[in-house]
Amino acid sequence: MGKFKKIVFQCLMFTCLFFSLAAVSFAAEIIIDNGDPGYTEIGTWNNSSVTGYNGSSTRYSNVSNSKAQWSPTILEAGDYKVFIYKVTNSTGDNDVDINVVYDGGTISTEQDWTTGSSGWVSLGTYPFAAGTSGYVQITKESTSYTRADAVKFVYVPVVNYAPVGTYYVDSINGNDANSGTSESSAWKTLDKVNVYTYQPSTTILLKSGSYWTGQLKPLGSGSAGNPIIINKYGTGNKPIVDGNGITNAGAVQLYNQQYWEINNLEVMNDAPAAATRFGIYIQLEDYGTANHIYVKDCYVHNVKGDNSNPHKGVGIFYFVTSADSSKFNDIQIENNTVKSVDRSGIILRNPNETYSTGVVIRNNFVEDIGGDGIVAKTSKAPLVEYNIAKDTSARANNANAAIWTWYTDDAVVQYNEAYNTVRLPNNLDANGFDSDFNNNRSIFQYNYSHDNGGGFILVIDPGASSYNDTTIVRYNISQNDKEKVINLLGDITNAQFYNNTFYLDSASTAKMIEVRNFYGIPKSTSFYNNIFYNLGSGGFDLRKIETSVFDTNIFYGMAAPSPTADADIAVINAITADPKLVNPGSGGTNINFSDPNRLSGYKLQATSPAINTGLIIANNGGKDFWGTPLYTGQPDIGAYESNIASDIIIDNGDANYSESGSNWLNSSLTGYKGTGTRYNWQDSGAYAKWTPTIPQAGDYRVYIYKVVYPTSDTNAKIDVVYNGGTSTQYVNYTLGTSGWVDLGVFNFNAGSSGYVKNTRSNNSAREDAVKFVRQY
Repeated sequence: MGKFKKIVFQCLMFTCLFFSLAAVSFAAEIIIDNGDPGYTEIGTWNNSSVTGYNGSSTRYSNVSNSKAQWSPTILEAGDYKVFIYKVTNSTGDNDVDINVVYDGGTISTEQDWTTGSSGWVSLGTYPFAAGTSGYVQITKESTSYTRADAVKFVYVPVVNYAPVGTYYVDSINGNDANSGTSESSAWKTLDKVNVYTYQPSTTILLKSGSYWTGQLKPLGSGSAGNPIIINKYGTGNKPIVDGNGITNAGAVQLYNQQYWEINNLEVMNDAPAAATRFGIYIQLEDYGTANHIYVKDCYVHNVKGDNSNPHKGVGIFYFVTSADSSKFNDIQIENNTVKSVDRSGIILRNPNETYSTGVVIRNNFVEDIGGDGIVAKTSKAPLVEYNIAKDTSARANNANAAIWTWYTDDAVVQYNEAYNTVRLPNNLDANGFDSDFNNNRSIFQYNYSHDNGGGFILVIDPGASSYNDTTIVRYNISQNDKEKVINLLGDITNAQFYNNTFYLDSASTAKMIEVRNFYGIPKSTSFYNNIFYNLGSGGFDLRKIETSVFDTNIFYGMAAPSPTADADIAVINAITADPKLVNPGSGGTNINFSDPNRLSGYKLQATSPAINTGLIIANNGGKDFWGTPLYTGQPDIGAYESNIASDIIIDNGDANYSESGSNWLNSSLTGYKGTGTRYNWQDSGAYAKWTPTIPQAGDYRVYIYKVVYPTSDTNAKIDVVYNGGTSTQYVNYTLGTSGWVDLGVFNFNAGSSGYVKNTRSNNSAREDAVKFVRQY
């Protein structure tokens, strides 16, 4: 075949100054294919139709003691990683004999080439002298076929360690001949930075106002508690790293490294034509777990990636490029602005079923993004909060959304704003938020979604080979989202929507909910305590849905959904009254989630029918959209929990009222609301009991309604059982006037563990009602 198919050499040379480091490092990758110079054979070998590493033919032998040998021309003595291309075939050799002859020795190994996949297999790292004295050789010994293709030698560069310290880089006044250890002796170029391997507790400072064209790719790793830090120094604009269109790489890049913090850089990687490009790129390949890599306070913009694939252009990209178990742990992507990027803003992605941990994506602003805005993938319990995604899905005409999760367990997406997601013709998503394939127990809460082309949220699962279970959507506000506010697609299970407020103005044609069969249909979906406020012309399009329920929701301006032969739903306790929002439609943009008055138009007026009429939801997150604790009185409907408490009153005859004794009778004496009361004058020890369902633990003032009559008890025993004890009081029911008697303030747990009991003493026990009033 004439010559080496691939010989790549790269030299890095520099002056050491005060570093006790090697002065020259040389990198080489040498691939010798069968038929290239350096490849020789002994014995009988033939061409094979089984292809090798580059798709070309391989060689085989079935004659014993035949040998194939690869002898590289080594230009620089040193250590080399050696790989052989394994050609897998069922008729192959199950004990291929391989010898590696290196400077100082020989190592022999055997491999089974009848199973597994074809590909490069590592033989180890060995020293080679300059010249042609070293080689790799295979020998045919078994009765089967031995196959030969290619061998690769990869030089292991000399590591040039920079002593621990602080290094300064100034593109204007620096000089690479300087030591770099002070502002006055700063280095000048990124090449100078990139040549060293940095150690834990090292800091690299780039001068504010500086501008570099090229790549920042420093080497080395920090350690736990001692990260390597990149930051700026001086006053003025952030230092700029311009990748100048570098492809298949980031303008700022780490490769198989950990314990780094990257701060306060401006990064760009623009070009006239689209290609695979990244802004800040954190890459792992056959590495294992990379810990503590933070990217904060950076401005990443004008990255000209390829909109055909979400991983071919990303502003801030954490990515595992190998198919092993490599992953990330302790990741913070915080306070960054990512703007004008094709195709994705911020993504973290490692192989399926290899979950990254400790992932936090917080307080970032992404704008004018070709495709997806912010995506947390393949991770356990990622936290995505306080981000704004604006004008995403602007150019990638395929499935995109503003903020979403994929292949996660226990993700929390909260306090985010997503708006103006563009609905291009082939983008069937274009949602503000998305719980996508292979999510378990995702929570989307306290978010604000508005004016998104495809709607507020998509919950999706394509069927048998994947899942989406128990996505919870609660205490969110959606304003004038388009097309389909809620999109339920495929075989999702146990999705829960409660205490959200959805608003559509009179110009809207959007559907509130759209359900579609996508290799399956939604099952066991529940909607509780939501406000569906629709002044537009759209409605519900449920098509196919299974065993789902709408309970205690407000449907204003539109009819509630109805069950059909294909829509297996139950609609219970529907309310159609005006929920009396303060000023719906007044949400605005770029809200401050720390502002207590944010989106105040979606709070409830004091006379709202949504107040104290909702269902109690267990494990509800503990607060409403504005941070108000849950609950005040009975739950409210919608994203707002008012501070107007409804008293808990249990009258005789109510479900939580009970009696002990067999001789209780109705009395013509009236009680607190003018209705009948109960009495018992025969049974010794007879009692009446009132057991409240307390919606929220706390202090409650307790009253009992005393029914005065001359033949009543003069010392009725009243027990209040509360959290921590029992209070006993005695009340004379023959004196005074009928009315509420204050028994005091007591602390109650949530639930039904407390009660009030009135026990008959010497005359007639007369019973009516007990009242519990929340105290603040």
